[in-house]
Order: sequence, then structure tokens, then C-alpha cells
Amino acid sequence: MPTAQTGARALPSTDMSRTMRAIGWAYRNRFARAMVAGTGFLVLVILGANIVLWQAARSHVVNDAADLGGTYDAVIVPGAGVWASGRPSLTLQSRIDAAVELHELGVVDHILASGDNGTESYDEPTIIRRSAHQQGVPLADITLDYAGFSTWQTCVRAKEIFGVDRAVFVTQARFANRAAALCEAAGIDVDVLSLGSQRLFSPALGKRQAVREPIAAVKAVYEMIVRPEPRFLGEFIGLVGSESPANPDPVLGDE
Repeated sequence: MPTAQTGARALPSTDMSRTMRAIGWAYRNRFARAMVAGTGFLVLVILGANIVLWQAARSHVVNDAADLGGTYDAVIVPGAGVWASGRPSLTLQSRIDAAVELHELGVVDHILASGDNGTESYDEPTIIRRSAHQQGVPLADITLDYAGFSTWQTCVRAKEIFGVDRAVFVTQARFANRAAALCEAAGIDVDVLSLGSQRLFSPALGKRQAVREPIAAVKAVYEMIVRPEPRFLGEFIGLVGSESPANPDPVLGDE
């Protein structure tokens, strides 16, 4: 007479394989759904931020200096890359050249050079000053902001430290809406002069910015809402010129 088997019956190997495949499929499917949902949410956030900037920047971005009108306190030149040799990047040089042209045309009578001077060996405002002066702008018409570490900080400091109420802001087209929205949020009546596609100045940089800029829009909307204080604020200075700069430039013979 057959004896009764005791204990649980082990699954055949084929059943075990099917079970493991089903578990693996379910896990991968759940992960894939989470990835799709996360990516979709991120796209919506970036899209929403860019729409906010576009709305805030409407009527504040122009493509031609002829479209600028009225009286401006200054043209703001935001910093960009400087080579180790001291030569401005193509991006920065284009901004300087545009500001110099506005000064020559009489659209503005002062340049606010705002950029990164976070270390002793890296000084964007001094390079802006040097190039503008070498093109004929008097040092008395160039004021330096050594703590313009971001567009938001440049705009806030222009308003609070240098007393700029109305300005032209020169930058590439890719950054124009963000610059306009941030300066308006900082309390400056601004017209942004768009200098065209970033790719015209640096193809490699243009590709990097194509990825970076949509994400930077999210940060910009955060700054518009929260209004964080710049890394350095300090006391009021005004548009005092740079005949005796804090960082003397030996190329211009400063002492």
C-alpha cells in the first residue's frame, strides 16, 4: 500500500522558472512605469517653468537696438567664460561689443560689468572693463560688480547696490527670457537685447546650453517666487565708474 507523502510538494522546475520570470517582468514593468511617470512629471515642470518665463518676459525682449527706447540708467553686461589667457569667450565678447555699440549710439551712457570674481585668478568684470575701454568707453562710464555669480544675483545687485531702475540687459537669445523675467522680478524695468543664437558663438557650448537652459528655467522660477538674497549684498555703491577699481588691471596701467 502506498504511503502518504508528508510536507509541501516542491514546485516542478518549469513552474519555478515561470514564477521567477513573472516576478521579474512585474518588477521591470513597475520600474518602467515609474520611470515614465517621473520623466513625464519632469517634462511638465520644465515646460511650465519656461511658459512662466515667456509670459513674464513678453514685451521685454528685443532683437534690434533700434527697438530700444527711452532713458536707461545703464546697460548690464553679465559675465561669461574667460580663457586662462585673459581673453573673453566668444559669448562674453559678443555681449561686450553690443554694450559698447549701445554706448557709442548714445542709447546708454553707462555700462555695469557684472560677473564672477570668486577667486583671485578669475575676474570676469575686469575683462569686461578692459575690452570695453580698449574699444573707447571711458573708465568713468564703466562700473564693476564683482559678485554677479548668477543672473538673479546680477539683477538684484544692480537694483539694490548700484541703483539701477531701468536698464538694457545684453545676452544671447537662449537666455533672454530668463534674464528679462529675473530682472523684472528684482524690480528693474528692463529691456533685453537678444544677440542671436548661442550656436553662432560656440557650437559646443550651444549644445550644452540646449540641455542646461530648460532646467535653469526651473531655478529661475524658484528665484522669482522665493527671492533669495544674493551671496553678497552689502552697502549701496551706485554707478561710480571704475577709474580706481578694487582690482587694478595692469593691462590698462592701473596701479
